Amino acid sequence: MIKYIILLFLCVVSLNANAFENENFHNKKWCAMMHKLPVIELVKGTDYEVRTPWRGFVDCLLPKYAVEADWDYKYRDGLMQAMEYGVLMNRRPAVLLIRRNGDNTYIERARIMVRIYSFPVTIFVMDRE
Repeated sequence: MIKYIILLFLCVVSLNANAFENENFHNKKWCAMMHKLPVIELVKGTDYEVRTPWRGFVDCLLPKYAVEADWDYKYRDGLMQAMEYGVLMNRRPAVLLIRRNGDNTYIERARIMVRIYSFPVTIFVMDRE
């Protein structure tokens, strides 16, 4: 009986790990592409996150941009974090919005916020695979 409980527990844990995608995976893939590195670098564990002076982490630091990666529905958080990281890292702020289901609703909301309030944020979009 105890074997079945342990087996059930392991199945649930492995399902949860696979079912809930991590934005970090998409961020690393996109960041490797922007750095023009082969995807194999991801396997080696290359980490693109860079610590800020205020103990935060920029998801992808590029020569021109400090990029915050977030799911599309978290565009508000992404915009604000991108602006903070841009200032802290002396780069242009940018947000990578990961589109979950092909719906542009949140992407458009982010673009409207940037346009109406003149946020100096570049928006990049990546589709979840």
